[in-house]
Amino acid sequence: MKQRLFIGLILLSALTLLMQCTTKKETQALESNNYIIVGEGGGFTGAYIQYKIYENGNVDRYDFKQAVYVKKGRLKATEVKPLFAKIEALELGDIELSSPGNMSQYIEFTYNDIKDHRLIWAMKSNAVNPEIQSLFDSCYSLCEALSE
Repeated sequence: MKQRLFIGLILLSALTLLMQCTTKKETQALESNNYIIVGEGGGFTGAYIQYKIYENGNVDRYDFKQAVYVKKGRLKATEVKPLFAKIEALELGDIELSSPGNMSQYIEFTYNDIKDHRLIWAMKSNAVNPEIQSLFDSCYSLCEALSE
C-alpha cells in the first residue's frame, strides 16, 4: 500500500513538473521582444506623451515623472499585425530621420533583427514621408483610444 502511494506521488510530481515545463514553453513562445514606441511633445512645457505597443497587443504609457511604463490596455491582433507589417513594407530600418523641432513626433521600434531604431521629426513637417506619418497616426490614435 505504501509502495503504491509512493509511486503515485512520484507520478503526480512528474506530471506536475512536465505540465509546468510545457506551460512555460507556450508562454515564452507568445512573448516577444518586438515593440513599437510612438510619442510626441516638446514645446513650451517640454511635456511628452509616449506609448509602447508590444507585438502581443499590450500597450503601456510611459510615465516620465516616475520613469516607468504603466499598462494602458490591450489592442487586438487584427490591429497590431498591420502596424508591424508596415515597418517591413516601408523598410523603416533603412531610413534615417532625425529632424526634431520645437514640437516633435517619433517612432522607435525593435522588430526582428532591427533594434531600437528611432525616427524623429518636427510636428506638422512636410519633411516626413506621408506613409510614416500615417503609421505614426495609426499607432498613436489606437493607443489614445484605449481606456485607462
